[in-house]
Amino acid sequence: MSEFPSDWKMLSLEKSMAAIIDYRGKTPGKSDSGVPLITAKIVKNGRINFDDKLEFIPCEIYDFWMNRGLPEPGDVVMTMEAPLGEVAQLDARKVALGQRLITLRGKPDLLDNNFLKYLMLSAFVQNQIHARGSGTTVIGIKQSELRKVTLALPPLPTQRRIAQILGRLDDKIELNRRINRTLEAMAQALYRHHFVEFGPYQDGPFIDSELGSIPEGWAVGTVEDIIELAYGKGLPQKTRIPGPYPVFGSSGQVDNHKEFFVKGPGIIVGRKGTIGSLYLTRENFWPIDTTYFVIPKRKVYSLEYIYQLLSGLGLENRRVGPGKAGYGKVTSGLRLSVTRLRLRVSEATPLNGSLTTEFR
Repeated sequence: MSEFPSDWKMLSLEKSMAAIIDYRGKTPGKSDSGVPLITAKIVKNGRINFDDKLEFIPCEIYDFWMNRGLPEPGDVVMTMEAPLGEVAQLDARKVALGQRLITLRGKPDLLDNNFLKYLMLSAFVQNQIHARGSGTTVIGIKQSELRKVTLALPPLPTQRRIAQILGRLDDKIELNRRINRTLEAMAQALYRHHFVEFGPYQDGPFIDSELGSIPEGWAVGTVEDIIELAYGKGLPQKTRIPGPYPVFGSSGQVDNHKEFFVKGPGIIVGRKGTIGSLYLTRENFWPIDTTYFVIPKRKVYSLEYIYQLLSGLGLENRRVGPGKAGYGKVTSGLRLSVTRLRLRVSEATPLNGSLTTEFR
């Protein structure tokens, strides 16, 4: 512990908390509307993803359901398993807490809740959480073990300064995320205009096909005509060593590792878990065994074109095989129209920049 300044306190998590709220073992009744239910699957990368498909509990059962303690603005939530150790902070919205989550509230005279969020995300705490985790298929941590995790607490004024600086960085990251989402929507609209609605080709000749009328010079084929879906490779959590390369599962980036399995750029497709999810990365990366990665068969199709093409196919509904959904190639048998014209896309990808096209 000598790596920390002498005026920092080293205390157990248990001794640092004013409240620990745990709703594991309870399953609420769901509804189409009501109070948003915070579940482990929407807590990711330091934030609660309210953009995902939210679940709700009826307003009339809220008080009955939340009988172990009510969340307050600023409380920190952490996933206890599947996945373990994802952390975020609650805002002023009224929410219900789902299973596999624990809610933490620091003692106000000892621990600033904003600082607590970043502390729980730190390598110092995350390493302890995973070291105390248990399980084979799914790694989780018992509340009794979490309580023993050591926290490094600077004086409150220092905590607040650290949290303020990191909060400003988070605000910039969130702004960039929103900009990226807007740009991606613009790219999808441009793709649809060109390749679904055939906007630029309306004055030209069309031909009949099994999918309806398509511009002359286009052909009908399958996804397998232009890409191969290769299996990702298993990388157990306990074998991962922090490094520069993103590790992708079907829910997105789940970790970083010192080695990569696939040279970027690349597209990752959810195979099990979040079926049909799509992610595009410019970096070298490691797709784990719940995913496929895309290998283009023909260089005439850019990766950005392929990404937009796959985005419009409803892969999340292509659940193939018995038992757990997701086994089998999700693109099997899909038919689509593809252009024979060369598509060129600017270096800015549909995920983080504007999309421009030129046809030859």
